[in-house]
Formats: sequence, structure tokens, C-alpha cells
Amino acid sequence: MANKLYLVTGLGHCGTKWLAQAMRGASPRLESVHEAAKNWSPRTPRKRQWKLNALRAIEHGLTGKYFDYYFERMARTLKTRDVLDSHSWMAADVPAVADRLPVAGVVHLVRDGVQNVNSLYALYGKRGNWFTGVIERETGYNGGDMFTAWCTWWNHNWCTVAGLLSEGLPVKMLRLEDLTTRPGDLVGLARWMGVQMSEQHARAAQGRDVGRHSKGNRDPVHLWRSWSDAQREIFTAVCKVEMERFDYWRREYD
Repeated sequence: MANKLYLVTGLGHCGTKWLAQAMRGASPRLESVHEAAKNWSPRTPRKRQWKLNALRAIEHGLTGKYFDYYFERMARTLKTRDVLDSHSWMAADVPAVADRLPVAGVVHLVRDGVQNVNSLYALYGKRGNWFTGVIERETGYNGGDMFTAWCTWWNHNWCTVAGLLSEGLPVKMLRLEDLTTRPGDLVGLARWMGVQMSEQHARAAQGRDVGRHSKGNRDPVHLWRSWSDAQREIFTAVCKVEMERFDYWRREYD
């Protein structure tokens, strides 16, 4: 039986690294790696080629000669075991990867929009950076306000999955909060990947904190109240429908 490749995607700061770590060690037949396109890249300390490749992946996708090493190593690894590769910024490139590798399934993680937008905005602030190009490329938003940009990006969750489904790929769209609090949900996802994860392994994984990019209280209502009136109005206008779709909207926000 041919070995399988599973891709985990999201919109950044949504738990893809946590899931890769949670799956690690669940089965000797599964190699679970986070951001293989970056972390498997040839590293030359003088040129910092690995960082250049990470930026190219975010800006231009996994195309061209820069990423031949990724496809070559993945093909070699798949000869001996299954692979899970998680990368928040890879969603748009999944069809291109599927053209060259046997993608068996895609997991798209969704995180509470208030927490997700707050985390992205707290880390990257108001400055324009290389993520701006991704947001413009995928959503069409090219305004100068980064808070609105990150709201627009989070609101793109459903469009991202719809695009993957249109390519005929098997996709699971899951809430991070369910995977981190319900052992059965994490065990069920592992089973979907052909991995027999024990409940003990799942509970241990759920005991690890999801990586922090912002300090302090991450309770969604607390974060909501810390925003300005203008930010709350922007978030409501852009994200409320999707927040309700994923059962994240709270009465405190009305």
C-alpha cells in the first residue's frame, strides 16, 4: 500500500504547529513536520537560504526551482512512511503540491476569529510586510489598514476550503478549540489519517499550550473589550457572518 501525505493548513496563528506536535509520536509510520518547505531547505549560514525560501513560499507559493528540494525530499520520505506537513500559509499551494505528490487529505484549521486576528495584529502590528502580498493575492484587499487586512484574511477561511474542495481534494475543516479540548476529536482525526492514537496520547497533547504570539489574557471577550470601538466595528462588519458560521460569535459582541 502506498504511503500517504496529509497537509494541514490554516491562516496563521491557528494551531497548525500544535497539531503537528500533537501527531508526533502517535505512530512509527507517520513523520509529522511543521513547515517542511522552510525547515527542510538547504541552509547556508552566510546566505541564510532557509529564510529566503520561507519568504518565497509565502510571497510566491511553492513553485519554481527554489522548492525542488521540498518535493524531492518529500518523495523520498514517502517511500518509507506517511507524512503530515503543517503550514498555515500553504493553503493556496495545496493543488500545486497535489500535482506532484500523492496528497491523501487536507486538514484546514479554524481558530476563534477574535483570538486569531488579535494574535496576528499583535505580532505584525500596523506595518506592511510580506504577508500583505498574500492577503492581497488571495482576498483582493489592498487597503492600508492592517487590522482590516487581518480581519479580511480570517474571513477568508470558508473561501479557502471551498477552493480546495473544488480541486477534488478530501478536506476536513476543524476548529482548533475542539481538537485541544475533546480527546475524541483528536483521536478521530488521527483515525482519519490511518493512525491509531491512544486517548492517553491525545490528552497529553491537549495539555500543551498552543504557541503564544501575544502576551496576557487570551480570553476572547477580554480581547474584544481591549479593542477600540473602531476595531470592534470593523471586525463585526467583516467577520460576524463567518464567526456565526463557526459558532464563535458571542452575545457580548452585540
